[in-house]
Amino acid sequence: MFGYGAGMAKDEIPMLLGRGRNTAGADWVSLPKPWAEISDGLRAKASQAIEIVTYDGGKLRFTDNAWMVVEASEDAGVTLKALRLD
Repeated sequence: MFGYGAGMAKDEIPMLLGRGRNTAGADWVSLPKPWAEISDGLRAKASQAIEIVTYDGGKLRFTDNAWMVVEASEDAGVTLKALRLD
C-alpha cells in the first residue's frame, strides 16, 4: 500500500508496507531527510523494516539479527550507529 496514512508525521514519505521483521514492519523505508532530523515515529518504523534507504542514497539491511550498510553514504553511517544503540 502506498500513500499517507493516519498518524503519519509530516516528515514521512509514502513507504511500501508489507512483511517486515514483524507484522508492524515494512519491507523497506525511504528516509526523506537525515536520521537526526526525522520524527521518532518514523525512526521506530524504520527500525522494524528489513531495509532502509537514506536520503543521500545509502542503504542498510537487517540480516542475521544485525544491521549492516550495503551502500555507503554519510547518513548510512549515522543511521547504523543509531540503530545499534537502539
